[in-house]
Amino acid sequence: MAEPIKKTPKSFEEAIKRLEEIVEQLESPELPLEKSIELFEEGMRLSQFCNTKLNEAEKKITQLVKKPGGKIEEVPMENESADTSTTNQEEIPL
Repeated sequence: MAEPIKKTPKSFEEAIKRLEEIVEQLESPELPLEKSIELFEEGMRLSQFCNTKLNEAEKKITQLVKKPGGKIEEVPMENESADTSTTNQEEIPL
């Protein structure tokens, strides 16, 4: 059984790996309640860390959009719920 991470993970991947370990441990019927609570709290901290990292990455992502006339332009990634102004534009798949 892996020990809880008491420090901030070094990377998103490290945090995801630890979250997978936590889920596996929480699925064990022999796990005492106190240990389950500790793991749950650690999982919530790691989940928040991952969410922050994903939000930071999303801000850096751009889309390649083909404008009318064939010109390709790089534009910031839009939130799916946001009103898009990319009508008459074609997204270039990566």
